[in-house]
Amino acid sequence: MSGVDGAKFGLMMSGRPTAGARYYQDVAPKVAMDRAEAVSIAETAKVPAGTFKECVRVRETTPLEPGAAEYKVHAPGIDLVQDGDLQLVRYGRNIDPRR
Repeated sequence: MSGVDGAKFGLMMSGRPTAGARYYQDVAPKVAMDRAEAVSIAETAKVPAGTFKECVRVRETTPLEPGAAEYKVHAPGIDLVQDGDLQLVRYGRNIDPRR
């Protein structure tokens, strides 16, 4: 929580991301120090749910795990469509989660 034990607020993503933009997602010393960098703002993501253009590809790292990195892809109007090997399989309103 921001303000507790030196923790500060983080940012999920800028409203207008630019390639090379860097920001902290979590700032809690010795607990969570997730950093993100928009490595591309023009990705095309092909996942089971469809093909999405003009996506933002984000590289996430943390100084708490040196050398580790995760990549996520966010599509305009949808949000997260790929997280490492995980891919969006469907989206929309009133999707029955039991299917």
